Parts: sequence; C-alpha cells; structure tokens
Amino acid sequence: MLACHIAWTLYRTPKKIARVRSAAFTERETLFGENAVAVDVWISPEQLVTEHVARLIRYPGALQVLDFADGRVRLVGIRALQGGPLVGHALRTLREHIPNVDARVAAIYRAGRASSPKAPRSSRTATSCSSSPRARTSAW
Repeated sequence: MLACHIAWTLYRTPKKIARVRSAAFTERETLFGENAVAVDVWISPEQLVTEHVARLIRYPGALQVLDFADGRVRLVGIRALQGGPLVGHALRTLREHIPNVDARVAAIYRAGRASSPKAPRSSRTATSCSSSPRARTSAW
C-alpha cells in the first residue's frame, strides 16, 4: 500500500494495485478513497483462495468454478461419467438432474476436444454448465 502511495505521489502512476493480506484493511472502504491511500485495486491472495475453496465445496464434484459479470453468472466445470445421470440422456432432461438451477450447457468435451452439444449421447463424457448463483442448490 505504501509503495502504491509513493508511486502516485512521485510519478503519478495511473494504475496502482496493492497486495493486501489483512482483512481489516479490506473491510474499511474509506482507507482506499480519493483522499486516502493511493490504491486503485487491492488483491488479497488469502481471500481469493478462501473464496475459491468455498465455491468448490458449494459444488461437490466440480473441477472448476468461475464467476463472471460480478457474480451474476457462474461457470461450473464438471465431469460427466459413463453410467452417471448426465451421460446417455437428452440435454433437455438436465433440469431433472439439477432442479431449481437455471443451467445451460456451454460446451461438451470428448477425449480432450470440444464437440457439438448435438453429438451422439453415447459419446458425451464431460460437460460444462453455467448457472445463476442466485439459484443455488445442494444438488450440485
């Protein structure tokens, strides 16, 4: 934070990014204001890791969980295994397996390469779904 403030004061650095470890600093909005410490963006690695682990816990079996549009859209990468509820069924039955979630199939990967969502049902081995975080359910 001090380095950002010095960079602004001496060189008028246009974009200042600080690594902030203490949650006490991030909870005080006035600390990073116009007349305060010259930090445009702060990053807390500990907080980012904690949030990532919490998302993986919220979606058991997820390979990856990414947020977009300020958390309004969430991309959840899952592996659909042969014999599981997502393999060998029509995509329109997705809502039966994950009720109360507004979900869409974003991509289907087969043997490490993307394929069309209209590929033969027997060849579907993995899928990525996006869902609204407002419609969370424990079915994931």
